[in-house]
Amino acid sequence: MLKMYAKFIADFFGKKKQLNKLKEELNELILECDRMLDTNTDKLDYSFLEEVADVSNMIEQLKYLYNDRELDERVLQIRKEKNERTLERIEELEGDSY
Repeated sequence: MLKMYAKFIADFFGKKKQLNKLKEELNELILECDRMLDTNTDKLDYSFLEEVADVSNMIEQLKYLYNDRELDERVLQIRKEKNERTLERIEELEGDSY
């Protein structure tokens, strides 16, 4: 059902408007991150989750609009590479502390 909504909304607004909307939603998520840091909370409240959902919806729409059948696999591969690089940095940092 969510994919059907994403397709309809994405087709209605188009790439340019949805890219701008993604920027707006990302900025709102950044503000929520700042608020959580300022309040020093450990709980993910509704306001924060709402912004995460907005960003996730926009990403789904853009995946559809760019019609890249391999996008999910490519993103997963890049995520894996980035995680591996981060783990290497952590190993280096741990080595520096001894």
